Amino acid sequence: MKPKCGPADLVKMMRNDIDLTTRTLAQRYLDILNNCSLQDIFHDPRNSSGLFLPGVSRGFANAKHRVMVVGMETKAWRNETCPFKQGMIPTFQAVFESMDIQRKCLEGPAGRHKFLQFLKQVNKVARESLSGADVSIVWANMFCVSHASKSPTKSRAVAHIQALSAKLLRAQIDVVDPDVVLFTTGAGYDSFVRECFPERSDSKVIEQRCLWEFRLGRAFCFRTSHPRYVAHNHWREQAMDIAFRRLGKNAASA
Repeated sequence: MKPKCGPADLVKMMRNDIDLTTRTLAQRYLDILNNCSLQDIFHDPRNSSGLFLPGVSRGFANAKHRVMVVGMETKAWRNETCPFKQGMIPTFQAVFESMDIQRKCLEGPAGRHKFLQFLKQVNKVARESLSGADVSIVWANMFCVSHASKSPTKSRAVAHIQALSAKLLRAQIDVVDPDVVLFTTGAGYDSFVRECFPERSDSKVIEQRCLWEFRLGRAFCFRTSHPRYVAHNHWREQAMDIAFRRLGKNAASA
């Protein structure tokens, strides 16, 4: 998670097939960052990760289906190199660089990371369930900063982190316009999901603490557990099964 992107890489990225989405998303991020106090977010920089700003993968614009997977927070993310954590004024270049690093991580090998492995699994299952349709997997996080390599809920800045995280996540969902959102955040984060999305509808608890379903606009949303909880594999699989069957049905009737 340490690769850097130079000016030439940024120019190339802006010319590819996702430049419009990327630029739109970057502008939303930049507007949000310019209207918040990053000093309040990084009041304890030694214990804070860098700022997580997700982008979209190559081919996103041409994908027939868009599936967003929302994680909890990264244990570490550009801890030593994040310009926002270092107090720099937000710029387009800094935002693009952050997004590109996340994109490369998303498109690269999963290694031993359970969450990244799950992203690959979602992509595979979606393509199989939707008869090989082109699917773009989008990676998001509930929180944009971690504290002491763990949840920021124990940080004194949690209110500021939560507020910024909600704005960034809502902007990402608005621009990406996903068909499905899988919240792999566990029941412990349900209060944050509710506060972030008060407009949710069609809420239904399928299994207490294991699987919760709701809608955000047209998107089918499911809250299940984090991929590191192997005992809950069944509930993540059930969420995918329900979601992709509905997508297939909608596509067939369109």
